[in-house]
Amino acid sequence: MSLPRDFLTELEQYSELSKQEKAVFLEIFSNSKSRVQVVQALNISESNVSSCLTGIYKKFSINGSGPVKESRLREYLQKRYSQQEPADCLTAEVAEDDIDALVQEIREQVKPSIKEKCGTMRVLDMDQPVELTGERGIYTNVKILEKTTKRKRVKIGRLLQKFDRENFDHFELHEASEKRVSGLQAVQHHKKLMVYRLLFMLTTGSA
Repeated sequence: MSLPRDFLTELEQYSELSKQEKAVFLEIFSNSKSRVQVVQALNISESNVSSCLTGIYKKFSINGSGPVKESRLREYLQKRYSQQEPADCLTAEVAEDDIDALVQEIREQVKPSIKEKCGTMRVLDMDQPVELTGERGIYTNVKILEKTTKRKRVKIGRLLQKFDRENFDHFELHEASEKRVSGLQAVQHHKKLMVYRLLFMLTTGSA
């Protein structure tokens, strides 16, 4: 089993190795090469490879003789790597959990302020502001004219002819036979829409 080069070079024992020992160490334990392949790859003699391995085993405090040392060092490195990998994953998971918890905490803290500033509307001379959401929230059931009316000038007197203050719905700016549809139906039926908002204000009294 080969081990990641980054993991091997981060080991504190790695920094204590000589330049040639580092090269041999990486070829064997990162690239999984045999001693013969290391000789060919680094263009050094077998005796130099053996000397480097002796120094490597000493730095890692590996005891024994012959091939046993290489097996023991490999087992040691694999154990170190297996212990490190879950710890890194756990750290990442903990970091994500911390971020989610922090976001939720901030949302709860700013929610009252946002609701206070943006959750009500006060129009003209209302005694109390009206909530935008909830049971007392504002709801407007929109009815839309599918065809725009022709441009024409209408005097105030004509507008007020059919005006009923008790049962006010809208000013009769269109023919009674013209079809009106709900806003949801218009959105579903038409691909392109342009919405106009008309505001009429009637005032009485002397100037």
